[in-house]
Order: sequence, then structure tokens, then C-alpha cells
Amino acid sequence: VNAKGPAPLAAVKTDAQGRYPAKGSAPGVYEVSADPDEDFFEPVSHTLTLAAGAHLKLDLAIPAGAVISGRLLDRDKRPVPGIMIEALIKTGTFFGVSYEESGEAGTNDLGEYRLAHLRAGQYVIAAVPRPPKLEKGPGPASERAMAYPQMTFYPGTPRLDDAALLEIRPGEELSALDIVYEKLPAYRVKFQTDGLFPRSTPTLKLFPMVLGLTAVVDGSTTNNGAHRLCGLTAGDYHL
Repeated sequence: VNAKGPAPLAAVKTDAQGRYPAKGSAPGVYEVSADPDEDFFEPVSHTLTLAAGAHLKLDLAIPAGAVISGRLLDRDKRPVPGIMIEALIKTGTFFGVSYEESGEAGTNDLGEYRLAHLRAGQYVIAAVPRPPKLEKGPGPASERAMAYPQMTFYPGTPRLDDAALLEIRPGEELSALDIVYEKLPAYRVKFQTDGLFPRSTPTLKLFPMVLGLTAVVDGSTTNNGAHRLCGLTAGDYHL
């Protein structure tokens, strides 16, 4: 708990009963704020006037964060481990509606995820694929494999417009929200860097040919050597 006012006060921690003794030496207006730990989401604050010699009691009510949990499954109902799940909160701006990341968690070996400490609002839940990897060396020839290269929204769609919009209240827990994640073709692309300056290590960036997207690969290469891009989904890119 912090208190800001005419006299600086050291921050104090609450005890087992939630009490926080804070002593000040100067009267005046103070802003008292509590910065919650990871079990909660939003800090709270309150302004009060402290008179000379006064003893005040101020209770601060901190709303608990909401929780969303479920599993990530493939089309055959098998768990998909090691994939990041993000909670995207809906926000309104001057330019229209947008979604911002508010929490993330990886799936375990059972495909389970748990998104905690979420503030109240409207959310969509997304399974975010592992980014493509830049590897050095010739490796195998270009080939196709099955992977999870596409962002998928709950309950199981690649389209944001078709995603379920979840209304979350403070402290609420939504469970059993299972996301169906479909395997799609992914590719390894082999290429060679030639004619570069000696001992140089150029940076390679790969951008989808869609305006506004950031690089999906950003890494250093070796001079005049073989490389591979692994885990690419089909589409048009700028290298």
C-alpha cells in the first residue's frame, strides 16, 4: 500500500488480516493506493484528507481477477500441448474496435490452459501457433509436413469475425472452454545466401504479404551458407 501526500510515506505490506498501518507526520490530502499481487488484477486508490493528530481507517476493496480455462484439442479430440493461448480483450478506439492481449498461458501435456488475473470485459480466446524457425545448414530438401501454423479462435475458427465473444465479470471463472485446433500443411523452405560481405551476418526477415503485419521470422544468417525456414504455412511472403 502506498500513500502520496504532503509528507513522503514508505510503502507498507498488508499483514495476514489485510491490515496496513501507515503513519504520516504532516496533515493534508493523501492518495492511498494498493497494488495487488498476481492473484488480482487492477490496483485501486482513494483520496482522503488527514487532519493533524487524526487517526483514519480506510478499507480498500480490490476486485479479484477473472479466470478462463479449458483445453486445446485437435479434430480427433486429442490434446495439443505446448501452444500459447491468449485472452484478447475488446477495446474501442477512435479508429474503431480492436483487440489487445490481456493474458496468456501455454497448454500442458493434457492440452489444458488457464488464463488468470483478467479484468472484466469482452474477450475472444485465441490459440497462437509457434512462429516459423530459421535454421542454419542444408538439412532435408523442401518438404511438406502437418503442423498447427494458423491462429485459431474459440470455439475453433481461423476467422476473428466468427470467434465467440465472451463477457467476463470481475472475479468470474469460465471453465470447459475447449478450442478445436486443426492441423494444416506446413513447409520447410531451403535457400542459400551468396555474394555477401566476408564475415557478415545479415539479418533475415520474413513478412506475410498483408499490410500491417510484423515479421514472422527475424534472425541472423551466416555469410554464403545454407539455411532453412521451417514451419511455414502456405501463402505469399516478402523475404
